[in-house]
Amino acid sequence: MNFRLWFWLCLGLFGFCLPLPGASAQGKKYALLVGVQKYDASQLSPLAYAERDAEALGEVLKGLEFDVKVMTSSAPIPSLEPVLAEDIFRQLDRRLATLTRDDTILIFLSGHGVQLKSDPPDQDGGKETYFCPQRADLGNRDSLVPISEVMRRLAASGAGKKLLLVDACRDEVEPKDVRNKSVEKELDPVGSIRRRVPGGMMALFSCSAKEQSFELESLGHSAFSYHLLKYLRGEADTFRYPRQELSLTEMVSYVTRETRDFIDGRLDKDQTPQMVGKANEWSLGRLLVLGVTEGTRAGEVRTFAGDSQVKFCWCPPGSFRMGSPPNEPGRYDDETQVDVRLSRGFWLGQTEVTQGFWQAVMGTRPWSGESNVREGINYPATYVSWEDAVAFCDRLTSRERAAGRLPAGWSYRLPTEAEWEYACRAGTSTAYSFGNVEARLGEFAWYSANAGGHTHEVGTKAANPWGLYDCHGNVWEWVQDWFDRELAGGLDPTGPTTGSNRVYRGGGWFNSARDVRSASRIYGDPSRRGNGLGF
Repeated sequence: MNFRLWFWLCLGLFGFCLPLPGASAQGKKYALLVGVQKYDASQLSPLAYAERDAEALGEVLKGLEFDVKVMTSSAPIPSLEPVLAEDIFRQLDRRLATLTRDDTILIFLSGHGVQLKSDPPDQDGGKETYFCPQRADLGNRDSLVPISEVMRRLAASGAGKKLLLVDACRDEVEPKDVRNKSVEKELDPVGSIRRRVPGGMMALFSCSAKEQSFELESLGHSAFSYHLLKYLRGEADTFRYPRQELSLTEMVSYVTRETRDFIDGRLDKDQTPQMVGKANEWSLGRLLVLGVTEGTRAGEVRTFAGDSQVKFCWCPPGSFRMGSPPNEPGRYDDETQVDVRLSRGFWLGQTEVTQGFWQAVMGTRPWSGESNVREGINYPATYVSWEDAVAFCDRLTSRERAAGRLPAGWSYRLPTEAEWEYACRAGTSTAYSFGNVEARLGEFAWYSANAGGHTHEVGTKAANPWGLYDCHGNVWEWVQDWFDRELAGGLDPTGPTTGSNRVYRGGGWFNSARDVRSASRIYGDPSRRGNGLGF
């Protein structure tokens, strides 16, 4: 039972990011990202993508070597849940406490933003804009987070570079059956602070005065956050990266233009992000364009992993139907079909991880002396748990980075269940990647009818249409997801956030034809090991 290895470009398809060489060697980069989408139904409408916006930005910034903290309702520890205003301020103060002039700090707020009619206009004629934590009470301003106070604390910090990103004037503030008369219907998120942003910092708001910020199902993000992520991942036009740097002014220009044009074209509405404040131009990181980035066609083969010289196949972005149709012979009831869209391509190991590759990375032989196992550098590594597979990926990532072969922003990891099936099917919708004719299975798979009671060397059967071997049979392959009887569909699904068992796919040498179909799935405890389980 086995997993396949991923080579994952976490910052997008066109490059990866490194620290800007011009920055001080002592300077560090920090970020606090807050995403709130669950609210009291009597106060505010729920949002769909605020948490995803914060989490996705966190992954990108980690690739840019930021020290990142993300606050969402699904945070792994309670202190990182943005339940109350004081929770957010506590984490903000902790982030700001020890910063020095060489440091960079980025704050991101994604959720609802409101203004209160009872607030008097300030000296500029505008009103305070409040960010809403999870338990926001619109009748109690002390339960809200004043944006001006966030800016005051940010400006007072010792960091030399300070950036505030606010995506908080969402299109549907209140529940449709609740109308709170204390809330302004037309928000002016920048008017009241346009002339009061302290020097040395900048703030980018997702919309201009009297506008709203939209999130769209087709993007899986807010429009503002979607285009922000595209720029930081290196997916904008190349002229947007002067000297291969992630330029603050180019980022603002790109996000402003693309968000405005996208909302105008899709919704016939206005949304123009606005930057306020003055600061010298600076870079969030350096974009280094490599020869090893996205592939040019499905199934393109390249070699990675340094001295190990492991071959990977390119799996392009695309959509497919995951699971099996009701009339597929041998299907199980946990294969109900869902539609999936994968927004980014990836490199996937051409074969199952071999014993030779495992030993080169981990220095161990967990399969040694076990039953039903053949030993040799080209046999699949078995007796490997999900935890072992993750440790392998982590160690390989560290090894390759230390050797200068894997820059920040790139990593090895297990594929998600959706990514695995997408790659296995390779554009097909049949029971197997070669069609529905079970009589041909022996050409493509080692399974109960031909394996002889043991594993076999990888890559000795025919490949699927994208050049991947042993998608059917030989050993099961661990994937990233927790198990759920209902498949996760939609945009870039990753399965449940928690669970008791992890999924493995593909079938093994001891399984029947039914269990090595493209849609067949099974699960086990993350610590489980066996003679038919690898990756």
